[in-house]
Amino acid sequence: MHRHHSGEDEQVWPEIRRRDPSAAALLDQMDADHRRLAGGMEDLEAVAGSFGAGTVPTSEILTELARLQEVLLPHLAREEQEMMPVLAQVLTHGEWHELSHRAFVKGKSLQNLAMEGHWVLDNATPEDRARMLTVLPAVPRFLLLRFLGGPYARKFEALWGGSGSNEEISNEVESDVR
Repeated sequence: MHRHHSGEDEQVWPEIRRRDPSAAALLDQMDADHRRLAGGMEDLEAVAGSFGAGTVPTSEILTELARLQEVLLPHLAREEQEMMPVLAQVLTHGEWHELSHRAFVKGKSLQNLAMEGHWVLDNATPEDRARMLTVLPAVPRFLLLRFLGGPYARKFEALWGGSGSNEEISNEVESDVR
């Protein structure tokens, strides 16, 4: 999430601000959200470290997840409902493709991209998965699906083996937080 927000803060938001000065208040809110989320992620990482060391109960992780969720969910809604329409007004599809590549893909290792790609696909609905795969050019799609899934599968198994799919795990955590 840190890398994603850095890409927005360093590449996307400045371009939107340059092209549409009337979006300044919304962009300021997005920046403020990112700062709050960074603090929440740091708090969660600290508690997770203590949990890993056996010094805090699971309930503390769930509490930190709930706190992070209180900031993250409104931020995601604002991004989708308010920011994306602004972005769509000021950037062409081609400009967005180039900007998002620069902000979110460039500089990442193939291994990191493959891990992120499989994580996103693993959590997508079948319809979203099919749509996302059509965006990838044929050769990267083939490599992602045929050769680069092993590390993701091993990491998933090490973390969650025997505990269900990502969707089942997410649903369990969500119900625990509520």
